[in-house]
Amino acid sequence: MDELWPVAAVNGVRVTLDCSSDFSRLVRAGGRRFSSLIFRTLESVLSLAERGSVLRIEMGGGAEDGADGAWVRICWHAGMRSAEFSRPELGLVVAQAGWERVGAKWERECTGTLETVMVRLPGVFADTSS
Repeated sequence: MDELWPVAAVNGVRVTLDCSSDFSRLVRAGGRRFSSLIFRTLESVLSLAERGSVLRIEMGGGAEDGADGAWVRICWHAGMRSAEFSRPELGLVVAQAGWERVGAKWERECTGTLETVMVRLPGVFADTSS
């Protein structure tokens, strides 16, 4: 996220982060792969978010949630609809493919201007090497 704070500032998007204490332990073994996927996802979402809005990132899983794996939920208010094949939309499709390749379940929901992506990582993700 450190590399994306300046992008958020330039785009006028405020970011909130809520991460459970178990989350980092669950995905630590997948380090580089996970970092790359979350970076690509957040970079695309920041480009899609409406100026002056809030991007909410929540991460959890493990014993705290009674879950076998981990999850990431990203919510944002979309700005003007960009073309279906815009660079940020394509980036999100590439991110989705990456998540699904490691066995994650990807869900994207749009309600008005509020968009939500939920990524559910299976417990085995925590055991993969980077």
